[in-house]
Amino acid sequence: MALEVKIILLCLAIITAIVLYDIVSTSRLIKVGRAQTAVTQPFERRLSEAELKFLVLGDSSAVGVGAEPQNGSIAGRLAADFPTADIQNIAVSGSKVHDAIGQLESLTADQRYDLILIQIGGNDIVRNTSNTNLERDFPTLLKLAKQYSDNVVQLTSGNVGTSKLLPLGTRWWFSLKTKQVRKIFSRINSEQGTHYIDLYRRLAVDPYAKDPKKYYSPDFFHPSADGYGDWYSFVLPIVFEAMK
Repeated sequence: MALEVKIILLCLAIITAIVLYDIVSTSRLIKVGRAQTAVTQPFERRLSEAELKFLVLGDSSAVGVGAEPQNGSIAGRLAADFPTADIQNIAVSGSKVHDAIGQLESLTADQRYDLILIQIGGNDIVRNTSNTNLERDFPTLLKLAKQYSDNVVQLTSGNVGTSKLLPLGTRWWFSLKTKQVRKIFSRINSEQGTHYIDLYRRLAVDPYAKDPKKYYSPDFFHPSADGYGDWYSFVLPIVFEAMK
């Protein structure tokens, strides 16, 4: 057998082994993530007499999947910093922007909040919601939120392409999709007069890329308590700004 043929076969064998490893690894991590999601309830703290009323909605990041303990989520950290605030959480794991509209539509028309925090977009990235649909649905979401509060804050995940749950050969594409969604969210928040929290960072300084075991939970997709803490360092100043 010619040397060139042996080299080609060796390369094919290496590529096949990498692909199979990615498939097995991704399947295992998806199972871990599903198990985490199944046991995590949205963090809430309902107060009969409250000085402030906060509403949290969105996807599994708003639920707090991956945060251990549960008060390590964004909603849990808000509860710690605003001890007199009633915190209602209507987030549902797996939600996309379109689903978040439905979450708001479940509210009664007379409800009012001092702050609405929307954590959404990660599933639109990994499930490839078209940019056209986001351009249609995201303004609707923000306009509806503004009917319930003068202070609307929205965030989504940082660079989804840093997630080790995703197959290695696809991560560049998820980074590209993250940038596209980030651009849409930033522009539409600006147009709507709502607050956008930009969590995207270059790979060289992105803590999720540099230390994934610390900042990701065991499924390497949802943040850990440290990961939510990193996000919260961006959230809290914007919350204070929004509520001035």
